[in-house]
Amino acid sequence: MPTRVIKLGGSLFDLPDLAPRFLRWRASQPAACDVVIAGGGKLADAVQDQRAARQWDDREVHWRCIEVMRTTARQLADLLPDATLIDGLLMSWETDGPGNPLVVLDCGEFLRRVEPTLAGNRLPENQRVTSDSIAARVAVALAGAELVLLKSALPPEFNREQASATGYVDRFFPQAAQPLATVRCVNLRDDQLRQCLLF
Repeated sequence: MPTRVIKLGGSLFDLPDLAPRFLRWRASQPAACDVVIAGGGKLADAVQDQRAARQWDDREVHWRCIEVMRTTARQLADLLPDATLIDGLLMSWETDGPGNPLVVLDCGEFLRRVEPTLAGNRLPENQRVTSDSIAARVAVALAGAELVLLKSALPPEFNREQASATGYVDRFFPQAAQPLATVRCVNLRDDQLRQCLLF
């Protein structure tokens, strides 16, 4: 079964029907082992807001935002009762059998222990990187069939560089996603679940 990596944007966590909306979208997709990375959303924004007052440098802010993503991963796993929460890529979720192909990944251990050992574009520990690039790096590590970005809107431009320049994805994303043949964007707030490819 192919692997599909899904980044679920933190801006979506205020949707009252987030879980059924996500599951409705997922049910319409080709069969795959889905690995979901949760964005930081408002909690990550709060870290940024404290930066100047607490005199945090880029690296400190980066890792505090990763801790936020660990929290949102657990929140998302609680919303999705059929999902398995894992805390690294060293364990194999396939051992749970074909009846449970939905995984929520807590990225902390992956970023600290696995990602630095991988070939390719290492993730810098600064504000050029958000959950967009982290999800891309996970997709590369897993040789995922595609990366899907579930967000609150579609990009104004369908080019990865332009999407980065407009702030739709982070600044490092074009480099992180460079090995990926397929990146798809879905507006999960849209009842029609409109989507596009990001070239």
